[in-house]
Amino acid sequence: MGVAEDALAAEVVGRGVWHALGAPPQELQLDFCLPTGQSFRWRLTGEKEYTGVIGNRLVCLRQLEDDVLYRVLARGQDADPAADATVLHDYFNLDTSLGHLATGWATSCSRFRDVSPHFPGARMLRQDPLECLFQFICSSNNHISRIHGMVERLCSSYGTPLEPTTPPPPSEGASVGTAAPVSAGASLMDTAEGDTPFAGSAKPTKRHAARGPRSAAATTVGGTGVFKDGEASELSFYAFPTLQQLSKATEEDLRAAGFGYRARFIVGATQALLAKPGGGRAWLLGLRQVGLEEAMEALTELPGIGPKVAACICLFSLDKHQSIPVDTHVWQIAVRYYCPALRGKSLTKKIHGEIQQVFVERFGPYAGWAHNTLFISELASQQHRLPEHLRQIKTQAATAIGSTRGKSRSQARANRNHEDDGIGELDEPEGPGTLDVENGGSDDGGNPMHRRNRGGGSGVAAAAVAEPQHGKRALGRWRQQGRKKAVDMTGTVVEVMAT
Repeated sequence: MGVAEDALAAEVVGRGVWHALGAPPQELQLDFCLPTGQSFRWRLTGEKEYTGVIGNRLVCLRQLEDDVLYRVLARGQDADPAADATVLHDYFNLDTSLGHLATGWATSCSRFRDVSPHFPGARMLRQDPLECLFQFICSSNNHISRIHGMVERLCSSYGTPLEPTTPPPPSEGASVGTAAPVSAGASLMDTAEGDTPFAGSAKPTKRHAARGPRSAAATTVGGTGVFKDGEASELSFYAFPTLQQLSKATEEDLRAAGFGYRARFIVGATQALLAKPGGGRAWLLGLRQVGLEEAMEALTELPGIGPKVAACICLFSLDKHQSIPVDTHVWQIAVRYYCPALRGKSLTKKIHGEIQQVFVERFGPYAGWAHNTLFISELASQQHRLPEHLRQIKTQAATAIGSTRGKSRSQARANRNHEDDGIGELDEPEGPGTLDVENGGSDDGGNPMHRRNRGGGSGVAAAAVAEPQHGKRALGRWRQQGRKKAVDMTGTVVEVMAT
């Protein structure tokens, strides 16, 4: 956004359409918080502008040079407009000064000191733990664009449509790029998973019929839209479903909707949470009051949640600021800079704990926040922000967990290419032990493409994953397919060759 647009936006703030969040760039940069794997509810809907759902509010955020603006486009029935600022403040953890913490971390780690100036404002979100839990069940052995699709299908099928607020007068809306109200009945879920989900200023691509269950109601949303040739695209948003709403989902329905083996975990986790005394959401919120180890143990008793996913839930929603989710990128950071003796070892629960402790000893009680900046600096989609001498060029899948010994060249290539999806692989021991790189389709039916994983495998596969029972059959189908494409949320096409 240019200076003129900043001035116009500031003028509109004065008229009450947009509101200033009061977060300078060293404290909050949307590009480093919303599309980097913490949450899968946000869409890039304009230049430096994101639209997504926080609880039962549909919120549009716009990055300025010295602050972030927000506007609530829709609210659930119980959402008090007077509480909007408090909700945003809580969601972005703005009581914690990231700038102050980063100054200390830079003195304790040369790598952090080198890369952090290129990723300012990469802070941790404080999400609703119920929503966070099911998002990361969907993340297992998955990539960003497909996780987005799964989460949106859950919301549009079982969640509550968000009613629009009154749109601003056209003259005010035009000055900050807002759109007129759009037609009802269209959802983010109608976008094919292989398509870019509202990236940049592009209009959504051709719409496909929804697979699996759908909500009967879709809402008209006024406010910021995506423009192409002066035409506003259609957006519909839903609150994340409650446990009672999720209880209507069956494994059969979810499998038909493309969730694969995760369908069983979603249904199982819903039932387990509903059985908790006082209710599952209250039980999850109660985990904010216990220590990290106790919270991890409690979470890993739920279906579909292993140490990695539990660590994500703890860090992104349960105030466990020292939690370290260990994926391929974090493993590489740990081996390269802090504990090289771990190179070639399998990622067991014990090793995960050792890496956790190494980060805490280096960065203190907010180690998870520091790790987030280091994690982002490893992503292929973020390498262009770094000077050349700081970039991580991955020439071998062996830089990740385990060894490439015994792996075919096509498998190693798939490992490297999959890292370009913008998030380290979130594989868990509960999964079928495969790395799904296909957009759309289930993992265990239809037209899947799998890469076989053997325990201490290479690339983005974590070592402690059980070998799939259907590995040979799936690998054979993969070879027959020849070539597939994986598209991340920035629109980058990653080709995976099967030889």
